[in-house]
Amino acid sequence: MEENNQGQVTANEWETGGNQKNGGKKVITVVMLLVLLLVFGAIATWYFLIFNSANPKVAFYNNLSKVGKNTSALLEKTVTTQNYMYDKDKVIEAGIRFSGSIETDGYDPSIELINEILNGEEIYFKEQIDLENDEIYAYLELNENNRKAISGEIYINKDSIIVALKDTIKEQLYMNRNEVPSNMEELNNLIDSLFDLTITDNDYSKYYDLIAKVIKENIKDDQFKKASETITIDGKDVKCEKTSLIMPKEQPKQILIKILEELKNDEDIKKIPETIDILEEQIEMLKEEELNLAITINLYNSGSNVVRMDVIATAYVEDDEIKLSVLADFSKENKIDIEFKMESQESQAAYTVKLNIESVNNKVTAVLDFGSAVGIKVALVSENLNDNESKLVLTMEQEREEMLSIELKNKLIKNSKDEYKVESNIIFDIVTDAYYEESVYGEINLDLEIANIDRVNKLKINSTDIDLFNDTMPEDILTKLEDKINSLNIFNKITDLMGY
Repeated sequence: MEENNQGQVTANEWETGGNQKNGGKKVITVVMLLVLLLVFGAIATWYFLIFNSANPKVAFYNNLSKVGKNTSALLEKTVTTQNYMYDKDKVIEAGIRFSGSIETDGYDPSIELINEILNGEEIYFKEQIDLENDEIYAYLELNENNRKAISGEIYINKDSIIVALKDTIKEQLYMNRNEVPSNMEELNNLIDSLFDLTITDNDYSKYYDLIAKVIKENIKDDQFKKASETITIDGKDVKCEKTSLIMPKEQPKQILIKILEELKNDEDIKKIPETIDILEEQIEMLKEEELNLAITINLYNSGSNVVRMDVIATAYVEDDEIKLSVLADFSKENKIDIEFKMESQESQAAYTVKLNIESVNNKVTAVLDFGSAVGIKVALVSENLNDNESKLVLTMEQEREEMLSIELKNKLIKNSKDEYKVESNIIFDIVTDAYYEESVYGEINLDLEIANIDRVNKLKINSTDIDLFNDTMPEDILTKLEDKINSLNIFNKITDLMGY
């Protein structure tokens, strides 16, 4: 393998380099490194609150608190008008209206058909959810060329599913959930999972407490260190106080296993069997994986400010040492520079990704640079135009040529009933073939409404309705349904599209 001038290799070389027989283990190791960094990084800022004595441990967490507050203050400036409030503990009604168009510079029959599908079509969907009483009501309407083509309603509770297509047939279609055949049991599981979505912010706070408790019990005072050190920032030497947390081999893995075991034993989580299964699988995978992992977190304090943070995770796999480091520079006001670096000692491979976040007035810009090995740069700009309007722009470059541009504009409207509506407009331009300079571009319009209501709309089963499990569908009703589907422009266009 040839190393480039910067000591880096291509993404393909990174994937194929080194000892092939260790490849599987290295992939698992890298994933584990990322997971552990996310877990410990997310909870560390909060964790310092449980200490109250003057020692290196307190200095470390006080400095980490400053990092958390400064980072949060910067990221909060990205809040845009789509973040409006409603009471999630009450009955929620949300509606969305969709329309759009798409074009292309080249001649692609599938793109032309997609354009035909979008043009003249408007979809409106409304859903009402009452988690306390396990009820869901939904309404779907399709308009073609400014006229209603078809509409339908569905009502779900603990006992039944009812479907009404009032502009097509007068009879409702229903099924008793207690009589669902075994080969359709996944339908009931899916519905039950919707009713299980009841975790609130207070519940999350409980899990933070649980995680902090496990960490407190497993990290000792002598793992925190303090020292004086001189670092270089923008070419200048800066004297700093360095506070560190050092976690030796195996400790991060053991702490993560204990956290997962505590979560598995939580009474609320026990109510969701799928989550228990996932946690058990993760615990077994961690126990079986021979992962010698060490983590060090260094915080550099100059005066009253934290100017840099280093998070270094090192995994030892067979004869190789894989290091993943995150270096964050906080020395500039309203700006954060972060460098992610992955290194393999055996293959001498190094891969670097840089993230820069900067806030100026009401605009926050984030740039993710994957470096010369990949040649891709992604930029996200979030801007609050005023109290009720915002704009979000995403662009992607490859080898300095723009490949993608998406612009999202939002406008927030609040009526006298404290109901919210967001009007969204998305404009996109995607290069599909750089060599032939072909691109796809167009526009999508979204109107989102959300509010709290007293109760969901209910559908009731009548004597003339059709039981899908026990009744035979009358021939005339089948004919009406087929005729309605065949009359829809969107159905015919999609059928044509699938033929390409």
